[in-house]
Amino acid sequence: MIMDVILPSAGRGTRMGGETNKVLMPLEGVAVVVRAAAVFQAHPAVRFIWLVARPEDSQGLAAAFGGWLGGNLKWSKIQPPVPGGAQRQDSVAAGLRAMAGNPPEGVLIHDGARPFLSAQLVDRVIEGLAKHPAVVPRVAITDTVREITPTGSRVVNRQELFRMQTPQGFHWGVICKAYESVRNNPVDVTDDAQLVEQAGGQVAFVWGEARNIKLTRGEDMALGTWLLAHPNWGQEEPALSMGTKTSG
Repeated sequence: MIMDVILPSAGRGTRMGGETNKVLMPLEGVAVVVRAAAVFQAHPAVRFIWLVARPEDSQGLAAAFGGWLGGNLKWSKIQPPVPGGAQRQDSVAAGLRAMAGNPPEGVLIHDGARPFLSAQLVDRVIEGLAKHPAVVPRVAITDTVREITPTGSRVVNRQELFRMQTPQGFHWGVICKAYESVRNNPVDVTDDAQLVEQAGGQVAFVWGEARNIKLTRGEDMALGTWLLAHPNWGQEEPALSMGTKTSG
């Protein structure tokens, strides 16, 4: 299956405690988004990588990747950045429009602030797409989970709860249908799989990776430095048969 990748990278990084876009922050001298993109650049199933970014970050991104033109074979799959929207949902929609003239068979949508994914995780998502229209990596919750309300609290069964990760993979028609369904009626969702479910689609799951964290707060950069020094930590989760879930 021919895949294009969307890397939403239009965040401001305010929770990082600075004004610089967090995807441009260096981890051991290499920008966060560059580390994420490198996995897709090396993957044989990926055709193009579409960066969706704030216009004011275009120059910084170009510098991080060594420029967009001039025969930069190291980043042959990187396309010039697509202007992002006010919300992540707007940015992904912009990425889909950018590739619509020459659409792929499938789309991988990956947070630009998740630099520690492995090629094996990408493989699992793509393999899942051979059988399912939408595939999402998930990781188990090991802590006790408690729901707290104004009137009390209760422990929630953690065996039924999982944390979702990216890259999330979709057949081209499925993700386009999902975004078309909210084009004139935006909804508040936190990932793309939710839109697929709300449009009546099914979502399947594969195991994610403990090291595939999203850099969000300042202390995450220190954790990221540790992960770079321990490349084998948290790369694999136990094998799990994929299940499906239908919205509604």
